[in-house]
Amino acid sequence: MRRSTGWTQAQKADARNYEAGMVVDFHEAVAGERKRSGGKRTTSGGFAKGEAAAVIGRDGESVILMRRDGTKAQLPVEQAERFEVSRTRAISVGKGDRIRITKNGEAKVEGQKKGTRINNGDIYTVEGFTKEGDIRIEKGKLLPKDWGHMSLGYVDTSYASQGKSVDRVFVSLGNLSLRAANLQQWYVSVSRGKEMAKVYVEDKQEVRDAIAKGGERLSAVELTKTKLRDSWRQKVAKSFERNRIARFLKTRAAAIADYWGGREGLGYA
Repeated sequence: MRRSTGWTQAQKADARNYEAGMVVDFHEAVAGERKRSGGKRTTSGGFAKGEAAAVIGRDGESVILMRRDGTKAQLPVEQAERFEVSRTRAISVGKGDRIRITKNGEAKVEGQKKGTRINNGDIYTVEGFTKEGDIRIEKGKLLPKDWGHMSLGYVDTSYASQGKSVDRVFVSLGNLSLRAANLQQWYVSVSRGKEMAKVYVEDKQEVRDAIAKGGERLSAVELTKTKLRDSWRQKVAKSFERNRIARFLKTRAAAIADYWGGREGLGYA
């Protein structure tokens, strides 16, 4: 299983941060060096879009990778915007387990040359394995044996569960999560279960107080209670608007005065 480090570009560009066992995924191609050998032009090094390689160590200020074909290559840390770095962890998966996809990609389809798209957040049931080690999932799809972007799919965050329905849902809300709790989030959590929703909390009253809050996000101005000054264009526009309203009220007042003056001339009290 791979989990992104979440590193910034500066962190990815620093060779000291890398450890053996990490995996580098290239979401953009990195051009190699063009060479002429035996009368033919070839490309040495470089990485294709979608390629992944494992970190095997460091050599001074360089990070050494191992490609899938067993060859070694140096990580182009100066092009950190073209790749992501993940840590790896082994998980055991068997027939009947639920797994969650953690990165957009493509799965094979049995009997077809063209694969099919799989999306981050999709949950599948493991139906078995091929002789080659690929994972069989629903509707004839096959996850390659080296596909590391997945986790066990038994637990979801409230945010990720939106739009999903299950027969029974178990909600766990500890005190450390109270700051993230609000009325909208709570509704999403407890309404996923069609038959039952069971809730586990540490303090009932604290949870009641937390979910009494609305979940609307405040703007930076609202949060800091900053009073913004109008620009000169806004001031001019407001001045014109005030003058327009003043002229309108003055005209209406004169019309009303003329109306009632006429009625008094006719002898009405």
